[in-house]
Amino acid sequence: AKAWNMNSAYVMNSEPPPLELRERELLILRTGWNTQSVYEWAKHVGSVGLAREHGLDPLWIAQGSDASGWDENDLTLITAANEMYRDTIISDQTWEKLSTRYSTEEMMSITMAVAQARRASMVFNAVGVQPLGDDELFPVVEGYERAWWIPGSRQ
Repeated sequence: AKAWNMNSAYVMNSEPPPLELRERELLILRTGWNTQSVYEWAKHVGSVGLAREHGLDPLWIAQGSDASGWDENDLTLITAANEMYRDTIISDQTWEKLSTRYSTEEMMSITMAVAQARRASMVFNAVGVQPLGDDELFPVVEGYERAWWIPGSRQ
């Protein structure tokens, strides 16, 4: 854990930060949605990530690439987060698109942001970490399955 944290701290927290906070929050929130980690979601929509202050709409993040209004770069970041969640790798096509905009350090930061969010989400889900009463939970998205995790229950 110490080595993992040192590596991720180097990639994620260098000065200046390798990714804009908005981009990092987009990746974290999409991963929180994909893993159905209501705690990860709640903290990054609100007190930790302040999604709306970075111009991110939680409903759009939940809808992913189906939401209207994303620019091409945001869609590619969402695709990268989805691919890492589903396949544990970013496809060559998505990697190529990202690499036209991001440096090697930024590309590492993209992968570490998703990996760390997934790791944290797995722990939060496994031990049943509860959001606070005033935390914002998942949005209800028409046509999408509701979150399996219900605050206060362990299924």
